Amino acid sequence: MRDIMSTPEGRADVERIGSKDLALTRFQRDNGISDRIAEAAVKEWVINHNGNFDWELEDVEAICLRNQRSGIPYAYLPESEK
Repeated sequence: MRDIMSTPEGRADVERIGSKDLALTRFQRDNGISDRIAEAAVKEWVINHNGNFDWELEDVEAICLRNQRSGIPYAYLPESEK
């Protein structure tokens, strides 16, 4: 982490990711979305984007709302629930 934070680009990436996580937490709170649903939404996004962990907030929010209405698709359930 120290190496990442040692460059302006690294610090900017860390701030952007932290900001995105904070925005998702606010969205969860405002919409009654559980951590379980949010984690499944991020998992779905990452899997469907070839393992890219730089997920898009708006896409994940839409998946959260869908999962809240319809349930989490089996493929994206936590491994402990399969």
